[in-house]
Amino acid sequence: PQVVVEGRFTLTHGSPRHPIWEYIIYTSTARVNFEHFGTRYCLVGHTHTPGIFRLTPETEGSGPICEQIALDSGQPVKLGPERLIVNPGSVGQPRDGASRAS
Repeated sequence: PQVVVEGRFTLTHGSPRHPIWEYIIYTSTARVNFEHFGTRYCLVGHTHTPGIFRLTPETEGSGPICEQIALDSGQPVKLGPERLIVNPGSVGQPRDGASRAS
């Protein structure tokens, strides 16, 4: 299968919208993809680059906001009530040219 759902997690290679080929690099792409899975968390790959996108609920009449969480602090990101799209990075085929795991 191209998309697997296990408990609170959706797993897919590219994105829940286009599981094989879509890259989730920008918040605009992530925002649209939140509409294509119903679990709290979605794990993706394909870009080989770590990243986390968070969808915050509506506040004071504005719609939900999608934002990218900064990963440069070195601190773990705790799973909370917000929905997340998470790319853990990869080992192999480095996109930044460095041969270590990303």
